[in-house]
Parts: sequence; structure tokens; C-alpha cells
Amino acid sequence: MLGIEAGGTYWDVDGDGDLDIVMGNDYSGNQVWWWENPAPNFSPTTDWQRRLIKNSGDNQHHDMVFDDFTGDGKAELVFWNQQAEALFLAEIPNNPRTTQPWSAVQIYSWSGGASHEGIDKADINGDGQIDIVGGGRWFEHVSGNQFQVHVIDNAQRFGRAVAGQLIPGGYAEVVLGPGDNSNSLEWYRWNNATNQWQSTTLIPSVERGHSLQIIDFDQDGHLDIFMAEMRLNGGNNNAIMVLFRGDGTGNFERIELASGFGNHQSKVADLDGDGDLDILGKPYNWQTPRLDIWLNQQNPVACTPKLDQWQRHVVDNDQRWRAVFVDSSDINGDGHIDIITGADWYQNPGTVDGNWTRHRVGAPMNNMAAVYDFDGDGDVDILGTEGSNSVYNHDFQWAKNNGSGSFTIHNNVEAGDGDFLQGVAVGRFMDDMQVALSWHAADKGVQLLTLPGNPTAGTWTRSLASSVSQDEQLTVGDLDGDGDLDLVQGTKWLRNNSATNSGWHDSDRGYRISLAVSADGYARTEHPAEASLNFTNLLASLGGGAVGSDSLNVIEVDTAGNLIADNPPFQFDAASGYDANTNAAGSLTILMTGATAANATRYYQVYFAPPSSNYTPISTPDQVVVSDGTDEGMDTFTVAVNGATYFYQKEAGGFSSLVDADGNDWISYNNASGAAGEYRGIPNLVYPEGNFHPGDSGSESTLVADGPLKATIHTVTDDNTWQATWEIFPGFARMTLEQAGHNYWFLYEGTPGGVLEPDDDLVVRADGTNTSAGTAWTGDLEPEEWAYFGDPAVGNDGRALFVAKHTNDTAIDSYYAMNGQMTVFGNGRQNTQTHLSNTPEQFTIGLLETVEYATAAPVIRSAYRPLLVTMGGSEEQTAPTGGTWEEMTLSNVSGLPDRNRLGDVNGDGRLDVVIGYEPASGSQERVAWYAQPANITDEWTEYVIDTITRPLSLDVQDMDGDGDLDVIVGEHHPNNPSGLRMLIYENVNGNGSAWNRFVVYTGDEHHDGAHVVDIDDDGDLDIVSIGWINDKVVVYENLSDCAPVGGTPTPAPTATPGGSGNTPTPTPLPTQEATPTPETTMEPSADPCDGAATNMIRNPSF
Repeated sequence: MLGIEAGGTYWDVDGDGDLDIVMGNDYSGNQVWWWENPAPNFSPTTDWQRRLIKNSGDNQHHDMVFDDFTGDGKAELVFWNQQAEALFLAEIPNNPRTTQPWSAVQIYSWSGGASHEGIDKADINGDGQIDIVGGGRWFEHVSGNQFQVHVIDNAQRFGRAVAGQLIPGGYAEVVLGPGDNSNSLEWYRWNNATNQWQSTTLIPSVERGHSLQIIDFDQDGHLDIFMAEMRLNGGNNNAIMVLFRGDGTGNFERIELASGFGNHQSKVADLDGDGDLDILGKPYNWQTPRLDIWLNQQNPVACTPKLDQWQRHVVDNDQRWRAVFVDSSDINGDGHIDIITGADWYQNPGTVDGNWTRHRVGAPMNNMAAVYDFDGDGDVDILGTEGSNSVYNHDFQWAKNNGSGSFTIHNNVEAGDGDFLQGVAVGRFMDDMQVALSWHAADKGVQLLTLPGNPTAGTWTRSLASSVSQDEQLTVGDLDGDGDLDLVQGTKWLRNNSATNSGWHDSDRGYRISLAVSADGYARTEHPAEASLNFTNLLASLGGGAVGSDSLNVIEVDTAGNLIADNPPFQFDAASGYDANTNAAGSLTILMTGATAANATRYYQVYFAPPSSNYTPISTPDQVVVSDGTDEGMDTFTVAVNGATYFYQKEAGGFSSLVDADGNDWISYNNASGAAGEYRGIPNLVYPEGNFHPGDSGSESTLVADGPLKATIHTVTDDNTWQATWEIFPGFARMTLEQAGHNYWFLYEGTPGGVLEPDDDLVVRADGTNTSAGTAWTGDLEPEEWAYFGDPAVGNDGRALFVAKHTNDTAIDSYYAMNGQMTVFGNGRQNTQTHLSNTPEQFTIGLLETVEYATAAPVIRSAYRPLLVTMGGSEEQTAPTGGTWEEMTLSNVSGLPDRNRLGDVNGDGRLDVVIGYEPASGSQERVAWYAQPANITDEWTEYVIDTITRPLSLDVQDMDGDGDLDVIVGEHHPNNPSGLRMLIYENVNGNGSAWNRFVVYTGDEHHDGAHVVDIDDDGDLDIVSIGWINDKVVVYENLSDCAPVGGTPTPAPTATPGGSGNTPTPTPLPTQEATPTPETTMEPSADPCDGAATNMIRNPSF
């Protein structure tokens, strides 16, 4: 038996594309080995061949790491040799399979004192060269095999070491702590002023914290620190596993994940493939052998929220006094979203129908105006006025949150000039953080409160942004896409001309646009994001310009525009007829590298330049490779991606083979008769003519785009009645059917795992129904139009091929095994009847490395569910223009705009404006949206959504999870509250041209309410609202059966609304109505503490 030391590693030692394992002897031996990965030939009887790296010198090799540490383009292995008191570097031989042992050189040594251990790699000083971190030191390459040693903290030489950009920019930060002794856990940042490492203590005393890792655990774009202690020999009963959540500025929130478990070299990784990070726990000798797994429930299987199932809850039946605004946030840090309105905040009891405790924020702050982390300490504070009800008052107070929901009131805010507020917006408009104010009184303009560097010390000063104001709601956003924040008042807006092009990351390219890519509710891994770009139109607002098709460069940034990655893979495909001056259009594909959480948004900047500019075209390594070949005698496009090769017959317009990494053909078309060969293929679309089927010769296919991230093939039949485009990405292939001569179906006729085994292979439908491949069925796929076909004996965890139709329908689908030789799956097929007719229509196929539904379903949804991509306007690299506001008009229509919201209503990548109007007389007025034109100074087109009773509460959110924005409106009237409604307008086509109205509730009056938030943390969006004459605070709970974001599913209510009137169905405007939903009422308790309650700590992610 080998005596193996802790701290082994893995690397593709032999360069064959898979990862090999490297480990060393403990105190008992002087050897280091590597084991060759036998992939793809995995089986219990297949050995991993062991070869020597080191077999001389001293014993013990605790911790090792691979990378190119010498800058020669080749990886080296660096390892500690504790009994030699030295650190060694070994080059990987040219032929590691035949070279034993490797040549190694000593790059550092010590003599006496505590041993050294712990090792990691990072570019510490930002010079582009990977450095070595360990033993309380970092090692900078000088030349050859020479390294300069920099001491970080010699007291941490015998411990764990990890490094990363905890604070993006500058030197990387380092975390050091004890692995095999007791010591403090510290993080270190480089101080340029003192040229020293500055330490901050995370935990004063840690006992053998042998598990230490820097990783973005919560996937918010900021690195976090994970640490867990050992229970050596059964001791340390209170051993902790802890996470320090970073905010990217050096602040960390401590979250205890578990206690009492022994952990040794435990690791954080996505163990269940759902896109979030889990924990694999391994002890040293506590209760061994054992493994512990903590599964993160941050990204449960998504659902499709519904708009017709609601439950009303009264949070407070009698507010302290009339409130002007309502907002929500986690005030006390317990992981639940609380409600803030007026002088109070309401503590979320954890279930929406529980008792909400009302807390006074603190006198004399009487009416909340804004909820924001003004002092940057990680919790939200509250700005408000001293006026109660709508009493005229312009004196401000701000309440500093101590993190647990108690506040210190500060009055260092200059008074405003007005009566009572109608609009408030917070943002960094100029160089400093500011609060924009709009008052009910006329002729007060738009005012700004500017925060001092220390919000508690200096004075918040008031200034005038503009004398022009519509005296209602203010909404903030980069309306013109120039990199700074503008203010929307309604039909007028204030253009911020303070843009300084800060964070311009490519000096060779003088233009850029910004893209925000939302995962839109579905976790993604290595997923392509796509955007259609017309640079000619984008540059129109800047006076026009030419764009070179090879000039693009893509940078990933955070929300503030700070650089995250300067080389995300991308591909730009110029459109047909591309002209640098008049038609600079095409499609951009960006690979969202790594994991993207379901609720995450990633930000990119796309830089470009005229063809004559001095730029170097960017090259992206090929992940999709196309070549010409033949298959079964037919000319073929062969498309190779990681783990799969597609064979597309050019004249047939169909796939004849899809071969996986192990050589299994999942289609297996050949010239044998019937189900044994000639019937097989994908998509086998056209019946009875046989077009788009392998073996047919009635079509012509053109390679439109060729990698590196996407291959595009366009096929048209010889009679021009059918057209389709296939786009093949690294992880899946998508077909868009653009033209159909008549009804059609989409078929998978093939061989799961290479050979159909009716008894052993399986078919799994979207609802989770799992049957053998020999079982036939007929019926519409529900609730989504997809299925997969698996072979449990292929791959590590089985493998499957999935077929997904992007849009849901009621057409019959079917499956059977033909002669036991091939699958016959038909989307839209019933016997020989074709039931699909829609064009354009999209279908996605791909391979899955699993046959388990819980793992497969999120991957399928990730592949075919659309991302939400928002595009900013074009920006030119210019010198600063100063801090001025320019008064702009988006529309000259008549009316009194009241509430407004920003959002891309029509999906064209530009921010539009939604407005609810106050009637000048009577009670009826319109809700309308205004489409931003290509030239932002042109008149914006008005589209009326509906005319209702005083729409003075408004929000815009994707309520049904379909990737577009819906509109939420509450009605107001002082005389008829019983007839007033809370409404949702569903954006039917995603472009704002048609709307379905849903009545959430009838019987409440609303004013500055209709605030949308997932208040119960169950994965769908709820509505919080208040009124002007209505003294209640109400929550309308969305009863969609969605999985909670922060834990196990919340049980459904035991009693749900009954009767047809309580389940409204979507019908075209204006006829839809619904009767009120029954309510539950919660009276706020006077005392937040319950003497009978037990102590409980809730981690919202587990």
C-alpha cells in the first residue's frame, strides 16, 4: 500500500485531452507519481497506469501545483519536499509516458524551524506571469529556474495558502491559515503606500483548517473564502465549516454552513450539475471512511410562473400614517425580504401568511424616500423626510442600519425645497453618489442631494439638476447608452453629459456598446449568448461612421465597468451584404465561460473601430470545426465539437450521424433497408416528400458561418418551398425552420448509445415520465415540448440525446421503437399525420452526460430557453465633457405622466419607457409605453396598453418567465376603492404589440404601490402595494408552483381560492375581469420576540 500525502493535484500530463492525477509519498517515502487517465475506457477492471516523477532524495511531499511558472509556454510541477526542507520545480518531459523519473530543480529551501506547506498559484503582482504562493510566501519568477522569494507572513509558513482577486485590480489578495496546527485565519492585501502586506483577521483561532478555497460561491461576481476545520482523532467537537461572502471591496459576511463535522481537503464544486456550487466533505480520521455532501439549493429546477393564481395577504391593516412610497429589502440580514414603507419596516416572518412585525425605523424620520446602502457597509440604510402623511415637509433624516434592523438617525442632510416627495432615484450620476428628488409642488425642478465621502460626517448638500420637472416619479438608467446614468421623468428626461469614458479597456478601438446578458431564471454553463448588431444604426446617434468586420473585441466587466476578463471567446458573423459604411450588420456570439447562476446577469463591452484604424484582429480558438467529407456516399459537412461530431448531408438537409466521444453513433443512418438504416435521421421533417432526411437529394445546403464558436448551415429545397438554418454550438445544435410548404413534424429516428436496446434504453419526457425505449406512447408533451433518449451503459453516468421544441403547443407527439431497431420520436406526429405548422419555429438537439431527470432537465432548459440580452447605445471614446444635465423630450403627447418605469419592452436592445397617466379630469387614463428610436432624439412612438382608472402604481418585470417584460398596474380613486384593481399585462409576443390583462385582485386602492419582488423566496414574483386612502400594506402572493430559491420547497397552502371567479384566464383586452381572491390578514405583533421560540440560524442557500 502506498503512503500518500495530502495535497495532490491533477493535470493533463500526457497532453491527450483528459486529466491525470499526481500525488506524492508522505513521511514514509521519497516518491512522487502520476496516474494516466484511461479515458474514455473507464471500467472497474481498467487500471490507471502509475509512473514515477521522483524516486530519490528525502521523504514527504505535502502540496503541489501545476502551471507555467517560468513563462516558457510549458507547464511545470511545483511541489514541497518537507523532509528536504525545500521547494522543487519539475518540467513535464516531452514524452512523460516513457520518461521516469522527471528532472527536478530546487528553487527554495529553509533550515530549521517550522516546516512549510500550502500551495496555490496566481498572478500576484499583475505582470502577466503566474506566481507560486505557499509557505507564507510568494515566489516571483526572475529567469530560468530562478525565483525571488517575497515573505507575506512567516508565522503562517506551516499552513494553507490560497490567492485570488478578492478586490479586483492591483495585486492579488492572499489568504493564509493553519492546516495542521492552530493559528489565525488571515487575509492579506498589498499596500502600495507602505510596500507591505496588510493583514486582516477573519477568525482569531482556527484548529486545523485544512480545507481552504477561494471561489465565487454565490456566483455574484465577487470571490468568497471557504474554510473548514478538521476533527483530528475525534477532537474539536465544534469544528466549523464557514463561508466568508465577499463584496469585491474587502468586506466579508461570515456565514456558518455546518459544525461538528471533520473536514480535510474538502472541496467546493457543482456536484449535481444544476449550476450552483456544492460542498464535498472528507474527514482525515474522524468516523472514516465517510464522505459528506452539502447540496446547494440556490438553483432549483425552474418553473414557468403563472399569472392567474394569487392569494391576498394583509401585512398591516392600519398603517401608522399615510406612506408615500413602498420598497423591499433584507433589513435585518436574516435572508428574508422585508417591507419598508412610511416610518416603519415590516419583518418577514419567513412565510408570507405569518405575522409580520412592524418596527419603527426611528423618529424623527417619518416617511421613507429611498432604501440604499448609503455608507457601503453591506446592509441597507433608509433616507426619509420628517413629514407624516402627506404633510408638507422637506427636512431629511437618514437612518444608518447596524445590520440587524436597528438604526441610528442622522440629520446631516441639507433640507430640500418642496412640499412632499413624488420621485426619488439614487445613483452615481457624476463622480459622487447622489439622490435625485422630485416634489409634488410645481416649479421646484429636479434637485440632487450629494453624499460626502463619509455619509455620517460631512453634509449631504443640495443642488439643482434642472429647473424643468414633471413633478412625479423619477427613474434612473443609462437611457442613451453613453456609460452614465440619466433621469426619466415621464415624457421628459434629463440627459447626463458627464460621461468620461471611464474604464475604457481597449485603446485601439474608439467605439463600444454594452451588453447585459441575464440567465433569465435558468443556470447556464459555457453557454453562448447571441446578439444581432447593426453598427451603422448604432453609430447614427454619434454622427455615423464605418466599422471593420474584423475590428470587434469583447471584454467582460462587472456592473461598475471594472474588468473581469479581457478575452472571452466570441465570434462575429457579418450579414450578407455587409458594408463597413452603409450596412455594418451581423450577429455576435459570446461564450459565457464557466457557470452562470440562474438569477445572474453578466456584462460585456463590445469594442469596434473603422476599417482603417490601427487595431489587431482578435483570434478565438476553435471550439467548432467544420470540414467537408462524405457519409454513405453523400457530400457532407462534418462538424466537430467537444464530445460530439455531427454529419450533415448537404443535398439531404439532415443529420445522418451524431457520434459521441466514445465513438457511438446516436443516429446510425446507412443504406440498409427500413429501420435498420435508411429510415434513420434528424430531423426527417417533410412527409411524404422526404426532404430534410438523410439519403434525400432534393435540397442544397450552404455553409454560412464556420466557427470558432458556431457553425451555421442554411438549407433550401430545390423547389424553394422549405428553408431551414442549423446553428451548431459546442454544446448543442439549433434548427430554425423559416419556411414550410405544409404541415410537418420533427423526428428523431436513431440509435441511443449506438444500438437501440428496447429493454435497457430509456425515454424520459419533460414531466419526468420515464419509460423503457420499448414502450410506445402518444400524447402532447407537457408542460414543455422536450424529451430525451438515454443509454445508461454509455459514459460515466449514462448518456442521452435530447430533442426540444422551443414553443409549447397542444399538438400530438408520439414515440415507439420500430422493429426494435430504431427510435421513432415525433414532435407533432400521430401515426402518419403531421401536426406542426408554425414558422419560424425552433428546435434544439444535443447530448447529455447523464440519464437522471434531476440532472438532465436543467441542462436541457439551459440549452433551449432564451437568454435576456439588453444592449446599450453606442459610445465614442472622448475626453470628459463636464457634469451637466440636458433637458430632453421623448414624446410630445398630451397628458399628465405620473408613474414611469424603464425596460426593453420590444426586445430591440434599447431601453423603452412605460408610463401610467393621471387624468386631468374624470377617472380614466391610459397606460402606455414608448419605444426608443434608433436616434434617441427623435420622437418616441407611443403604444397604448390600456385605459383604466387612474394607473398611479406601476412596475415592469418578467412576471411569467418567458424572457420579455410585462407591466403591473394598480388603480387609484378616492371614492370607489371597492372597484379598483391590481392588474398584470402580459407581453404576448415579446415586442409590446399585444397584451393580455390579468386581474390579480379587486377591492384595494393603490398609490405608488405595485412593487414587484419575490417576497416569499419561492422562485416567482409577488406584488407588494400600498394606497393613498387605503391604510393597508398588502402582499399579493403568486401561487405558481415554483421551487424556492433559498431552500427546500415551501408546502402549498392547505386551502386555496376556490370558484371559477378566482382563477381568471387570459383573454384579449378589454373583456377580462375576475372576482376578488380571498384574503388572509396578519396583524403585526407588538413584540418581535417570542419567549417560546427556539434559536435557529438559517442559511438561505442550503
